[in-house]
Amino acid sequence: MRDADKRVNWRNGTPGEDGSGTPISLAAIQSVKAEVRYRDAHQKRSLRLQVTIDPHRGLVAAGTGEIDGNPVTLALKGPASKADERWPFEASISGPAIDMRMKGEMVGPLRTDDMTLRMTARASDLKLIDRVIEAGLFGTQPVHLAADVTHKARRWTISDLSGTIGTSRLAGRLVVDKVGGRSKLDGDIRFARLDFGDLSTDAGQAAARALEQREGKLIPNTRINIRKIKNTDGRLAIRIDNIVGAGSSALRSMEGVLTLDHRLLVAKPFTMRLSRGVIAGEVRVDQRQGQAQPTVAIALDMRGSSIDALAGGTGEIDAPVDGRARLTGVGDTIREVVGQSDGTIGVMAQGGSLPAKLASLLGFDVGRDSSPVRASRPRCAARRCASTCVAESVRRRRSLSTPAKARREA
Repeated sequence: MRDADKRVNWRNGTPGEDGSGTPISLAAIQSVKAEVRYRDAHQKRSLRLQVTIDPHRGLVAAGTGEIDGNPVTLALKGPASKADERWPFEASISGPAIDMRMKGEMVGPLRTDDMTLRMTARASDLKLIDRVIEAGLFGTQPVHLAADVTHKARRWTISDLSGTIGTSRLAGRLVVDKVGGRSKLDGDIRFARLDFGDLSTDAGQAAARALEQREGKLIPNTRINIRKIKNTDGRLAIRIDNIVGAGSSALRSMEGVLTLDHRLLVAKPFTMRLSRGVIAGEVRVDQRQGQAQPTVAIALDMRGSSIDALAGGTGEIDAPVDGRARLTGVGDTIREVVGQSDGTIGVMAQGGSLPAKLASLLGFDVGRDSSPVRASRPRCAARRCASTCVAESVRRRRSLSTPAKARREA
């Protein structure tokens, strides 16, 4: 068993990083009948298996259990091989909420430290699969995934990964090395189509809709707290070819490289393509001290866009717009960070007009879209200079002054 604090009762001392153990010869076993019980309070899973081993049938295990309260049946089988013979096996976990099937080969009986397999997985939620594989995944819409998996000593290699999360399609590969008690990642993930709503549960979507109705949707409420990711480093390249869904707004595609080093997450390069124009730059999430909330630095530039496009095509601005944001703040989500940050946001429209609505917006907290600033009070102004319309917001946290009213000059 394993308790909620991850303490186990089947092991003394610290296991080797390569996961290897004493080779087992199933061919030398005449007959074994046993029952295995396992309970894991940390991952909310339990099982009871009936296991038999004999020279004719080999190893056969079958039983029932629960994963996060969902009933499952479990099965494992393989031949009565010698310790130095390759061991083909099949394993499954099946139930209404989750179905995982694995078929592959180990270097010897039960030698999980050296094996290759093909895995398919279906679940009502990616977090439910994480209850099995313990990769630190999050709640989502229903998932269907397939991949080739190789485990050799300290390295896991996931290749030919493909499938769907909700209606979003993805493909990729990932390598995980266990070094010095840390997981080192290197991978590439590509979404042919992504609805950001698919990356949250039904409850998460409902909360997002309520927040949008209450505060608007100019700034996303994406969670960026990485405090719990304390033993993972690495690099992950992400590409999204087509962003869809009600929350996509003017955003059409995205790509970037995420680098994580001891809870310092850097997205660089980072590019978002809009229906008109591009936003590019970098974002740094720093939680290296293990503090409750990260410090986030945002440095983004917008080129060749328009407020008309960003606002959903109202037609109020008919000119190209450039912009830049240099913000530093603390918070669990992008919305919180922007809503209580220091720095500047600047917008420049050439040869066109700036609507009063936009100028007014710059006098409020863009983290809340339409509510007067409380934690931060920007000072802003809009002006026309030589056929160029410029608006700049200077954020000052905890200022007690009332934000200056934006003005529009002819």
